[in-house]
Amino acid sequence: MNLSIKTKIYLSFFLLVSLFAVNGIFTIVHLQKIKRLSTYVTEVLDPSIRQLEDFNKMVIESKMYSSNWVFLRANQKDKEALLRIHNTEFKTLKLNMSGISQQWRNQASKDSLQRAFTDFAAILEAGKKIIGSLKEFKDYDDPVLKLQAELVVEDEIIPRTAALTSLLGNIIGIMRSVRMNEQAALEQSSASIRKTIIVLAAAILFTCLFFSMYMARIIIRPINKIISMVNNLGKGIITTINHKSTHDEIGAMVQSVNHLSEKLQVTADFAHQVGKRNFDMPFKPLSNEDTLGKALISMRDNLRISLERLNEAQRIASLGSWEWDIKTNKVFWSDELFTIFDVSPPDFIPSYQGYLNFVVEDDRERVNAVIMKCLQDGDPFSVETKVMSSDGQVKVLFTQGTRVSENGEVIRMSGIAQDITSRKKAEADLERKNKELERKNKELEQFAYVASHDLQEPLRTTSSFVDLLQKQYKGKIDQAMDKYLTYITQSTDRMKVLIKDLLDYSRIGRKKELSVVDCNVTLEEVMADLGMIIKESRATVQSGRLPVVHGYSTEIKQLFQNLLTNAIKFRKKGEDPVVRIKSWKRDASWEFSFEDNGIGIDPRHNDRIFVIFQRLHTRSEYEGSGIGLSHCKKIVELHGGKIWVDSMPGEGSTFRFTLYEQTA
Repeated sequence: MNLSIKTKIYLSFFLLVSLFAVNGIFTIVHLQKIKRLSTYVTEVLDPSIRQLEDFNKMVIESKMYSSNWVFLRANQKDKEALLRIHNTEFKTLKLNMSGISQQWRNQASKDSLQRAFTDFAAILEAGKKIIGSLKEFKDYDDPVLKLQAELVVEDEIIPRTAALTSLLGNIIGIMRSVRMNEQAALEQSSASIRKTIIVLAAAILFTCLFFSMYMARIIIRPINKIISMVNNLGKGIITTINHKSTHDEIGAMVQSVNHLSEKLQVTADFAHQVGKRNFDMPFKPLSNEDTLGKALISMRDNLRISLERLNEAQRIASLGSWEWDIKTNKVFWSDELFTIFDVSPPDFIPSYQGYLNFVVEDDRERVNAVIMKCLQDGDPFSVETKVMSSDGQVKVLFTQGTRVSENGEVIRMSGIAQDITSRKKAEADLERKNKELERKNKELEQFAYVASHDLQEPLRTTSSFVDLLQKQYKGKIDQAMDKYLTYITQSTDRMKVLIKDLLDYSRIGRKKELSVVDCNVTLEEVMADLGMIIKESRATVQSGRLPVVHGYSTEIKQLFQNLLTNAIKFRKKGEDPVVRIKSWKRDASWEFSFEDNGIGIDPRHNDRIFVIFQRLHTRSEYEGSGIGLSHCKKIVELHGGKIWVDSMPGEGSTFRFTLYEQTA
């Protein structure tokens, strides 16, 4: 038969297409069969076996928990587990298994499963008898109730459980056997399709080789296609040549050009997917010298890391970004915006109207007007509004945005939206606490006024009358009266000191005037004020170079004075006091230490000594009101620091405190 080359080429292609069609049809038929078998195994048999095993486990646990209910009255955990089986777990398991068992092909297995449900329901009914009879601890002390419960366990629950587990074991065995058969059929189908594909592939290859001699005569057409494809590549258009390659130079050229085009298309597709934020698309460079491919991979990895960091930052800040394409009317939301509104991308498609629907009705018109004004005038906008998420929560949302134009035409709007609900609540709480603090301060000022006037006035009157009594009657009545008057005078004086100390304590930090405080000068002033005490006690005060800090000068001086006075006051008998003062920088604070060689403190009282009016010694041993260290603690805390003591009885004490730099 004399056929033209064109006809032969057409016939060759027809034969190849037929082979491919046969291959495709056969493959599709077998793949459908494999899919059905695989689906039945993975979606019916495997879940059924797992749920049957769970059912069997539930039956065994029910028996154990019922027995423990009777014999272990205090095992509350098992009782709660048995109640869960009665109330929810069995119902849920039965519902799930009833649904999936409808797909079983073995009617006997379905009937056996229904019988198992009925048997287990009977076991649970028996368990309810136990639960009903042994409700409280005192019920276990009733021998009749206890015996009845034990009989229920022994005569009903245990035998029925054994029979039910045996029945479930048989069902599980049948299902596993069915699964093995289905798996064998699946493997057989897979082997069959593999063999068929190999045969058809061999036939296709043989046909291609048979007609290759005719391809060599067709040169101009593939060359023209190659020229066209190269020209298209120069324009950025990636195409391939629809031509079967031969074993000559033309065939090699066609194959090489097609291979290059495919690789370029893969690279372009990869870049396109990266631009769409699809970072999971697989891609390998064309070779070790493929700088473009390596650059694209580096760009993808950097974009992925940047996006992950951006999403994490937005999540932490409860801040999302948005973009509105004016031309297409499509809206993009970042992940955090979906979280804020409690919606998910598959179920909710972002849109401008969708956003407005989340805004509460009272704010909706105002928000729309602000955004439309930005769209018309071009001025950036910011608006704070209340929104209601899909779960019904009312949140406060702060939105900012601006429009973007090209060649005088508005193309999109973009911006951010932040959930500031927590911040608004915090601001409200702060305002409430500030008002509370202001009220407390006024109460404290009122207390200080009372302490300085109303409390001292009757005390002065009492003291005056006692002085008159002493002047007129001292030594004229009897010694007991003189002693009583002396006690009254001493108590009145102590009360004056206590009121003064309490007033001073309340006034600490009231006049917060920050200044530069040279601690060296402050220490010199304190030592000058305590000069007589230092001289009489023969005390030695050693100090290194102290820092210059920003703080409250009067309070810092009182702090130094109280610590130095205590170090001298609580000295050992027969030993001259020595006080060493040091300081060093610690991060953003200065740490000070006042070390002495005095009587020391029991570590059990390390916290107690800083409590107001707490004394460790009687007034006959050491004078004072017990408020000095409380002053110190309040002053240190005023500067943002803390104070503590390291001491042992008889080994001296080291008082340490930190002062943070204060800012105006």
